[in-house]
Amino acid sequence: MGRYLRRFPGQLAGVVGLIAVIQGITVWASTLNATLLDALIQFNLRRFLTAAALLMGGWVLIALLTYVVTIAQTRLTQTIDIAIRQDLTTLLRGKNYETFGERTVGAYVSWFTNDIEMINVQGLASFFMVVSELFGTGFALIALWRYHWTLAGTAAVLAVLIITVPRIFDRPLNRTNTTLTQ
Repeated sequence: MGRYLRRFPGQLAGVVGLIAVIQGITVWASTLNATLLDALIQFNLRRFLTAAALLMGGWVLIALLTYVVTIAQTRLTQTIDIAIRQDLTTLLRGKNYETFGERTVGAYVSWFTNDIEMINVQGLASFFMVVSELFGTGFALIALWRYHWTLAGTAAVLAVLIITVPRIFDRPLNRTNTTLTQ
């Protein structure tokens, strides 16, 4: 998958850049909630309405950019699918009849349909989700650092725990599940 992502660096950079912008605006909009609450507590109507308008504008922008990212991701995915199919076709054209006959036609059809769909779902969609979460976490840590460094430190430690603790229990749970199913 990485080889195909590297073949289309412009499209990939565009999608990743848009994802970063969306995550940045999302974190910024979330921090506006604190400003909104602060203005409400201080009975500062002007500041409250300004923050509310900015918040609404931010979420409208997020919705629009999410639509654009969805289109860009779909186009990149289709471009990669076409490249994979072209490579498979070139591979199959290079085979002689005996080598081609070693597999059934269904196996080749599976390469062009099911396997590419699996790459899309388990590879590309997961990749874009991870990129989005990395930017979201990074921007959130920066925002927390702006409030106080201990908040960012605590959040980072908790994020590591959230990632590592389930892995500790995965192996015993998998063994238990295997034992139960046998």
